[in-house]
Amino acid sequence: MLDRTPEAYKRKIDSHRRTYEANRARGICVFCRTRQARPGLCSCEACAEKLNEYAARRRAELIASHICPECGKPMRPTETRKTCFACRLKRAERAKARYYAQGRGKEKQLNANQ
Repeated sequence: MLDRTPEAYKRKIDSHRRTYEANRARGICVFCRTRQARPGLCSCEACAEKLNEYAARRRAELIASHICPECGKPMRPTETRKTCFACRLKRAERAKARYYAQGRGKEKQLNANQ
């Protein structure tokens, strides 16, 4: 019989975390645990390719079902873009913050004030 207590769940999670950290420290792929991971990364080339294929397929399925692939919320039937309005707005805000953080936006502000 399975032990489904919170303590057993915590032990299982801790065991997985230790195994993950040990494999990562040794440079072994954390997914298949058999091949060498790519330098500086946690997965081997074969597992990375599988993960990329799955992600692309899943994203296409979500878009076809009119579900935003970023937040998972249903999109309006009239929406023609790939992500919902809220996610596009958040992405635009992040891009704007990066733009100004790099100092590129300050030049235009100074020229506009002169």
